[in-house]
Amino acid sequence: MQKTTGFTLIELLVVVLIIGILAAVAVPQYQKAVEKSRASEARLILKTIQEQYQLCLLSKTEDECNSLTPGETLFDTMDVELPGTVEYGEDCLDDVCVKTKDWEFGVRDDRGMFYANRVINGDQENYPYNFEAYANGSSACYNTSNATGVYDCKTICGSDGCTVN
Repeated sequence: MQKTTGFTLIELLVVVLIIGILAAVAVPQYQKAVEKSRASEARLILKTIQEQYQLCLLSKTEDECNSLTPGETLFDTMDVELPGTVEYGEDCLDDVCVKTKDWEFGVRDDRGMFYANRVINGDQENYPYNFEAYANGSSACYNTSNATGVYDCKTICGSDGCTVN
C-alpha cells in the first residue's frame, strides 16, 4: 500500500482561519499607523506655516503680514515650498489654499490661524477632522460630525479636541 503525503482539508482550513484572524487584527493597526503618519505630515507643514508667519512678522508689521497685496498670499511670500498645488477660489474655505493628496492647508481671514483639513478621496467638503494652528504657536485637532474609526482625533492623539504640538 502506497502512502500519499500532503495536507488534509481540515489542516488547510485551520491555516486559512489563522491567517484571517491575524489579518483582522493587523489591518486596523496598519490603518491607524498610516493615519498617524499623515497627521504628522500635516502638523509639520502647519508648523512650517506658523514659522513663516513669524518670519513675516519679524520683517514687516502685523498689518502688512495680515493684509498682503491683492493676489499675494502668505504662501507666496514663504521662503519654503510646500508640497502640493496652490489654488485660488471657491474650492478652498478662504480665497487661497495649498492642496496635497491628503490635506488642504489654508489661512483663515484673520491670518492668525492656519488650518489643515483632512481630505479623503478628493472630497474637500466632508473632511473627518482638521488641525488648527495659531500664530502664538499652539495647535489643536478637531473632529467634524463624520469622524469615525481611524479618522478622528481620539485615535490620532488620544482625546477629542486634543492639543497637538
